[in-house]
Parts: sequence; C-alpha cells; structure tokens
Amino acid sequence: FVQSDPKLSSAIIQRQGDKPHRYAVGGEISDGVKLHAVYRDRVELQRGGRLESLPFPHRSGGLLASADDITSENDSIEQLQSLQDENAAALRERLDALRQQMEATPIAEPAEEDS
Repeated sequence: FVQSDPKLSSAIIQRQGDKPHRYAVGGEISDGVKLHAVYRDRVELQRGGRLESLPFPHRSGGLLASADDITSENDSIEQLQSLQDENAAALRERLDALRQQMEATPIAEPAEEDS
C-alpha cells in the first residue's frame, strides 16, 4: 500500500508457513529484517544493514488474468479482509478495556466553594 508519504506505506508479506501480515515501513518482519520501503512494483527489506528488493509477482499474459490469477487475487482479498477484521476486533477490545477502566475509576467531584 504505497502512500504519498513513504513513511505511511505498508505491505502484506507472507513468510513461509505463516499467515500473511501487514507491516508498516520500519516494522520488523523477523529478527534483523525490517520493511525499509514500499514501491508500486516491489518492497525493500533491510537485513543486517543491507537492502534487498522483493519484487511483486507479475501476472502472465499482460492485461488478461488467468483463472489461477483471479483465484489468487480473490484469496489475497479474503486474506486482506481477514487482516482488517482482526485489526477491527483488536481495536474494539482495546476500546472496551479503556471504557471499563474509565468506568472503574471514580471521577473526582469539584470542591464546592462557599459564597
């Protein structure tokens, strides 16, 4: 997800054997590996102080997508939706916890002034 401000860009990266995860620029993907930059056609990772490029997969056949490409794209959309749902659920949990914390904390009454 390329943004006009590169620091706000992010990418969905799937490590072998894991579910895809969304990483922001600067986010740690694994020990010693961080997402350095996101471009339209690739992402750059920083590993041990060196930059590595990971190109996005290209569709074969130009503008026409094969059934496999469409299935893969649909799977990617479903995975992205799942990530968004997980993020929304985590946000709801945090809001509920904050609400409970606020309800549990008594509000100090202002002192009445004698007139």
